[in-house]
Amino acid sequence: MHFYLVGLIGYPVGWIFGFAPIRRAMIGQTHSFVPAFVYGFCMWMFAIGGITAIAGLPFFLGFTGIAWVALVGHVLYGIVLVAVLQATDRG
Repeated sequence: MHFYLVGLIGYPVGWIFGFAPIRRAMIGQTHSFVPAFVYGFCMWMFAIGGITAIAGLPFFLGFTGIAWVALVGHVLYGIVLVAVLQATDRG
């Protein structure tokens, strides 16, 4: 259940109210591919680096294969999320 809440609510809210305003203040309104990539990487750092450690799992899941698959997934999610938000004029 928490994956749905985080993925459908938490990450988009994090972009709209957190990352996007900081990006606009620092570098202005530019193409969003690189910031979306960075946001996906930050989501991975938060999820796999932070939350898994809190859950008692190895730091970054021991950098095993699942950690790298999760990196690709979070970065792709960030890119698609920002593309959808910009297409709907919310990003």
